[in-house]
Amino acid sequence: MKLTNQTAFNKIYNYFIFKKNKQCINEYGACAYRAGKLKCAVGVLIPSKKYVVEMEDMKLETLIEEYFPVEWNKLNINLLADLQNTHDSRIDWSNGVLKKASLEELAKEYDLTIPKEK
Repeated sequence: MKLTNQTAFNKIYNYFIFKKNKQCINEYGACAYRAGKLKCAVGVLIPSKKYVVEMEDMKLETLIEEYFPVEWNKLNINLLADLQNTHDSRIDWSNGVLKKASLEELAKEYDLTIPKEK
C-alpha cells in the first residue's frame, strides 16, 4: 500500500499519542526502528512482514531505496526525517510519553491535519 504524508502522519500520531507507546530504544540506549515490541516513528510505517534486523543499520534514505521504493515514493523525506528526529530527541518526551505539541508543530509545518481518536 502506498502511503501519503497524511496517512503516514496519522499512523505515527496514533501510535504515540493515542496509544501512548514509549520511545523505541535498543539495549545499547540508541533509538532503533524496532526494539522488542516498540517502534520508532519510521518503524511504525514498516510492516512487520517486511521488517528485517538489517534495517537497523540503515539511514532513512537507504531504507527507502532498498525496501520501500514504490510504497513510500509519495512521502516527503523531510517530513519522515523530522518525525524521526522528534522521536529520537529526548526533549520531545515527558514522563515517557511523546509530547503532543511536538507532532502538532510538524503537522502545521507540513500542512497536515491532526487525526481524531477512534
